[in-house]
Amino acid sequence: SLMRSQSHLIPDDLKKSLHTKSLEIHDWAVGPSTSASPVERLQNQMLKRHVQEQLGAIPSQYLDPLSLEIMVDPVDAEDGHTYDRERIGAWLERKQTSPITHQPMGPALVPN
Repeated sequence: SLMRSQSHLIPDDLKKSLHTKSLEIHDWAVGPSTSASPVERLQNQMLKRHVQEQLGAIPSQYLDPLSLEIMVDPVDAEDGHTYDRERIGAWLERKQTSPITHQPMGPALVPN
């Protein structure tokens, strides 16, 4: 897969840093609380727009199809798709199907 051939181009520390940053941005931008001021709501909207623009610049093969976040530990699953190990592991604990094809799928994961 393209992810396998290019994943070595992103250093592990950068992958982890990007993942951490995306979680921080997500936590901050998920949406304003009911007590957010109009200025905070506007800032949240602007940040969401910026994040969406930046995500558009990241090749889709680097994004986990379940979370749409940059994969930190990419693995190939039995359905032939690449996922972040943590995300697909959590999925397979709940369901034994492919999240993409919805066909039965076992737990075997191969590092990508």
